[in-house]
This record gives sequence, structure tokens and C-alpha cells, in this order.
Amino acid sequence: MPRGRSFYDLHDTIAARWRATLAGSGSSPRPHWITKVAHYRAVVDALTRAGGGPITWRDVVTAVGPRGSASTFYDVAGRHAKYRLVDAYRNASDANSLQIALDYHRTAAIDHLIDETKAWSFWEYREAFLRTHRGADRLPTGGYLHALAAWAGVNPLLAAALDHAPPMCAVEDLVALHQGDLAAIRAQRWLTDVVREAAHRSDSPAPSRPSGSVDTPVPARTATSSPCLASPRRSAEHSPAADDVRRPGCALSTPAPVGS
Repeated sequence: MPRGRSFYDLHDTIAARWRATLAGSGSSPRPHWITKVAHYRAVVDALTRAGGGPITWRDVVTAVGPRGSASTFYDVAGRHAKYRLVDAYRNASDANSLQIALDYHRTAAIDHLIDETKAWSFWEYREAFLRTHRGADRLPTGGYLHALAAWAGVNPLLAAALDHAPPMCAVEDLVALHQGDLAAIRAQRWLTDVVREAAHRSDSPAPSRPSGSVDTPVPARTATSSPCLASPRRSAEHSPAADDVRRPGCALSTPAPVGS
């Protein structure tokens, strides 16, 4: 991943390009994206019905409704499915993207779908964060982590799935915010801690369903002593983007709810 990323670079990440290609622009999303979103919503519904317990492809097909089928499920999430987000990282040429693809390699198709659902669900929080800091010279790492914690706090069952793995796009973003000085494998571990603590401390019994709108504001950052929001870097060269982050060890205050 190239050094020197800026605010605008976060609009041109692998995940952002993947989503833009699939979703299209304007008010008429592309058919394959509509099918994907139907399956993402079905994952949220299936997790809710299972109380956060393990779900299978059959649970998702049932939640999709009359148009759900095994063949469509595997067209969306199977090993040979087109346009999987993990494959977009796998096809990239830089080491951090390949590391993300390795970290998110899953044997079961349902797990690939859950990973993509996390990225889809988190996207409106990501967009709200970018709007909040539009024009900033440097995007604040702490603000981004609070946006992720807010998402996990409002969507605890989805966040907790797959051992609290963070959205793939968040790992890529955190590497970019550190201008490539933070390895993807360390970013993934750091974000997993943030997601785990926020999900565990949430008072919400079930995940909310994202509206698909990017107009939902990320709540104001709450004061917290959470070590999970601290940069793991220990070098004397402290990143300005991490200046508002506290020291490691892990306890998050419950983020304010975000409307869907």
C-alpha cells in the first residue's frame, strides 16, 4: 500500500473501488449488488434469530425469503463466486492487501458472506467519519476507531461473529491512516480488540439493520480510557494521526447509539 495516503485516498481504497464497481452510481444499483445486499440483510436477520449463535447457508437462504436459493447463495458467496471482496484483496499486488486476503481466508462460504456483511454494515459509519473530517490535513486515527466501536456497539451480534473479526475495509483503512507504517496483521489484531470490547460492553441485545444510507452520523466521541483505542506503535516517531489515541490495554466505554 503506497505511502502518503490522504483523506481522498480513503475514497480510492480497494474496498471503496470494489463497492463502487458493484453498487454503481445514482439511484439504480446494479442487479448483482441488489442480490448481495439482500444476502447481507439476511445474515443480520439470521444472526438475530440465532441470538448470535452459528448460522448456516440454509439460515441465510430462509431469511432471504421466497427468492432465496442455494444456487444464488453460492453465486454470491461460494468459492467460485464473482466479485468477492476477499478476492479483490487477493488480486492486489502489495503485501498488506495480500495479508488481508490471507487473514480473511475462510473455508466456509457462510463465513465469507459474514465478512462482507460486516464491511457493508460498517460502511455508513466509515462514510460519516469521512464527512466529519472533510478537509482535515490528517484524519484522526482515534476518531476512526470510535466510529468502528460505535458500529460494534450498535451491532454486537454481527460484530462478535467470526471471533470479533473487524470489517476487512477497516484493516485497509487503518494501514492507510498510518501511511503504511502499520502492518496489516497488526492492524487486524488491534481492530479485533476494539470490536471485541465494544461488542461486549453494548447494552443492545441485537444488531440493527443498516439503512443503506450514508447520512447516519457517527456519534460524538465519548471520553474513554480504553487502551484498545491506543496506537500499538512504540517508536519515538509517533504518527500525528494517532495523537488523540490513548495507551493500550483494553476497555471501551459503550458508544452512543447510531440511528439506522
